[in-house]
Amino acid sequence: MAVLVLASVVVFALAVAPQQIHWERDVTFAEPGGTRLALDLARPVECDRAPAMLCLHGGGWSQGNRQHMHGIVKDWAARGYVAATASYRLVPDATWPAQLDDVVAALAFLRKNAVRFRLDPERIGATGFSAGGHLALMLGFDEARTAVAGGPVRVVVNYFGPTDLRALEQFKDAAGMVRDLAGDAPFADLSPAAFVNVGDAPVLTLQGTKDTLVHPRQARSLHALLQKTAVPTQLELLDGRGHGWRGKDLTRTQDMAHAFAGRYLHALQPPLAAADFDTDTDAFELFDQGAWQRRGDGRTRLALAKKSDYAPTHRSPTGLAILREPQVGSFTLDVDARSMTAEYGHRDLCLVFGYQSPTRFYYAHLASQPDERAHGVFLVHDADRANIVQTKSEGVRWGDHWHRLRVQRDVTSGRIEVFVDDFATPALTATDRTWLTGRVGFGSFDDQGEFDALRLYGERVTGG
Repeated sequence: MAVLVLASVVVFALAVAPQQIHWERDVTFAEPGGTRLALDLARPVECDRAPAMLCLHGGGWSQGNRQHMHGIVKDWAARGYVAATASYRLVPDATWPAQLDDVVAALAFLRKNAVRFRLDPERIGATGFSAGGHLALMLGFDEARTAVAGGPVRVVVNYFGPTDLRALEQFKDAAGMVRDLAGDAPFADLSPAAFVNVGDAPVLTLQGTKDTLVHPRQARSLHALLQKTAVPTQLELLDGRGHGWRGKDLTRTQDMAHAFAGRYLHALQPPLAAADFDTDTDAFELFDQGAWQRRGDGRTRLALAKKSDYAPTHRSPTGLAILREPQVGSFTLDVDARSMTAEYGHRDLCLVFGYQSPTRFYYAHLASQPDERAHGVFLVHDADRANIVQTKSEGVRWGDHWHRLRVQRDVTSGRIEVFVDDFATPALTATDRTWLTGRVGFGSFDDQGEFDALRLYGERVTGG
C-alpha cells in the first residue's frame, strides 16, 4: 500500500497555475482481451501541434489508477503540453508484458489521433512515478515493443522508478511486487537497463536517497550506464527523501522536469515547418533526385539511398535535400538521422542552413573522426568549403541507430551550435554572419543515410 499512498501524495500536492485547459476524459484507447483501457487528456485551449507528455501512475504495478495523475497532467498542460494519463492492466489479473503493451497502445493511440488532440506525433515524452517511472523508461528504451507505436518516446522523466529488476536484492521491501509482476518472464525482460542503447531517449531521474522501496543504487547505476552509452542523462538525488515528496521539493523537481523535457521537445512554439515524410517529398529540392527515395516499415523516412551523382561547382556535399520554404533568420532545426554507410573516419551526415544557392550556404559535417576536413562547420562562398568551426567533440558514434540532430543559430551574434543526441552540450560551435537568412536541409558529403521527423522553428523572413 505504501507505493500507492506515496505516489498519490506526490501528485495531488502540486499547485497548478490557473490556465484555460480543455479536458477529454474516459477516452477508450484499447481493449486487450476484452479489458477496456481509457485515458484522460488535458491540453491548452489554444494549441496547435503541441508537444505531448504521457503521464503514468504508480502503485507497484498492482494498485493505483490514472486519476492519481490528474494533478501532474494539469501541470504539464499549464506549461503548453498536451498531457494524457492512461490506465494499464494490473497484477495479479495480468503479468508482464501486459503493462508495457498497454502503455505502448496508449502511445500509439496518441500518435494516431495527433490531429484530433492537436499534438505533434514526433514530440511525445513520458513521465511516471515509481512503477509508472519504470514503464516510462521502457517506452524510451524498448525499440522492439514500441515499433508498433511508431518508435520510442523522445524524452523520459523518471520519478524513482525501478531501472534494473535483475538486481532483486536491491528491492528489500518490494521484491514480492517484482516477482508478482514478472510471472514467468525473465527479470531482464522487465529491466529498462537491459535495453539501453545508443540513440535512446534522454532521461531525467529524480530519486530520494532514503527510498526503501526503490534503492537509490537503481538510479545511480542507470545514470552511469547511460553516460557510458552516450545517452543524455541527468540525475537529481533528493537528500533524505524517501519514496515520494511534496511541497517545495515537488515544485522544484517539476520545474526541473519541464526544463529537461522542453530542451528535447522544443516546447516554446509550434514549428514553422514539419516533415514526417508520410506524404510526397515535393517540399524538398533534391540534389540528384535519383539518389533519394522514401522508405517505410512503420516509420516513413527520406533516404539518401546511394552516392549522389551531383557534381557541385565547388567542393561541398553532393547529396542534399533542401527545404523549399521557408527562409529563416535565427532558427532551430531538429531532424532524426541514421548513417547507412560502413564505419570509416569520415563517415558523415550533414545539416545545411543559410542556403542561398548551390554555391552559397553553410553546412555542419558530422563525422566519426574529426580533422581539418571532417566534423566541422563549413562555409561555401563561391569557393571550396572553408572550415569555420571553433569547438568540436570527438566525433559521432553512428552505429546502426537513429540519432537526434539539432542546429541552432542566432543571426545577431552569428553563433552556430550543432548538437547530436545531447541537446545541452554542442558537438560543434562556430560564429559567422556571412549569410543571415536562408533555407535549411540535410544530406551527406558522399555517404548514405536516412532522415525523419524534421522540425524547423524560428523567424520566417522574405528575401535572401
